[in-house]
Amino acid sequence: MAVLAGIDEAGYGPLLGPLVSAATVFSVPKALSNKSLWNVLAASIALHPARSSGRLAVADSKKLFTRRDGLVRLERSALTFMHLLAQPADHLSQLLRSLGADCQQQMNNYPWYEGQSVRLPLAADPMDLATCLNALRVDTERNGIAFLAARSQVLLVGRYNDLAEKTRNKSAVLFSLVGKYITALVKTYARDDLVIYADKLGGRVRYRRLLQQLFPDWDLRILQETRQTSGYQFSKNSLSWQVHFQAKAEASHLPVALASIYAKYVRELFIELLNRYWCREAAGLRPTAGYYKDGRRFLADIAQQCKRLKTPMHRLLRIR
Repeated sequence: MAVLAGIDEAGYGPLLGPLVSAATVFSVPKALSNKSLWNVLAASIALHPARSSGRLAVADSKKLFTRRDGLVRLERSALTFMHLLAQPADHLSQLLRSLGADCQQQMNNYPWYEGQSVRLPLAADPMDLATCLNALRVDTERNGIAFLAARSQVLLVGRYNDLAEKTRNKSAVLFSLVGKYITALVKTYARDDLVIYADKLGGRVRYRRLLQQLFPDWDLRILQETRQTSGYQFSKNSLSWQVHFQAKAEASHLPVALASIYAKYVRELFIELLNRYWCREAAGLRPTAGYYKDGRRFLADIAQQCKRLKTPMHRLLRIR
């Protein structure tokens, strides 16, 4: 067997809301390790949402989520795979625990998160989830594939701002999250022909120095470094594993696409809480997705309420 892992993030650019990263892990027969999992699992999963025909759509989250259509496609895939792990989530708090997102204590420092609850699913049909789960379970078992884990890290705005001030570099903040996943994956799966795929961090081509800081005791070999793909192989004694940073990795590797779904889904649940709070405080307020232009509009619309409520702006607005 081989272990394939994918890492992605959501919310790198917005003014409001958390930066969320996620990782997913699959065990596959070695004969399938270089195959497209979309092709192998075509009976239950589709890469193209418009062609899903009742199957789960697992693709770049930006293709699955629109403000008009809402969360249904993201939620459908995210919750079905959690059921496959035997970790069903009926509330946001339960989902965060299952994903290992260590942020629930911090949420108490944010008026728009403190004491708030989101029942799940918000948009997906529970009966449809059960049907999708049955198809996915049969398909993975027939092909000898196991879904091993889904993990997430949530940087709430205050924590994000602290790290951005310390490093003065947004990409360094993002790599700190990616590096934690890689370290944990190597610790757990280095003996299992581990291959990790992650989206490129901006336009960066060279990752050798960053990776050597994480794994100083491993021998590192550069497989390639191009604008499209940067790949590295690590070895120590009888162990060997690889990590690849690829542009648009979510279009080439199902584990990255699924990580993209979890990251976006979790972020949107936090945005849901943010909007609920401020729409209660400001009558007639239009909700926001938190991105730059609309985020500025939203901040202007709640300016009086922020002053009245003595809102901790360091926890509401990102500095970078």
